[in-house]
Amino acid sequence: MNRGSRVTGYGTALPERVITNHDLAQTLDASVAWITARTG
Repeated sequence: MNRGSRVTGYGTALPERVITNHDLAQTLDASVAWITARTG
């Protein structure tokens, strides 16, 4: 059986709000350095 694939569509999305490392640090009670070391 021969199976193939094809792209049937594509799209893009932009979030309503950008969450910075500083925002995450406050939410997670972690330091910006800790987040940056693990996520970049």
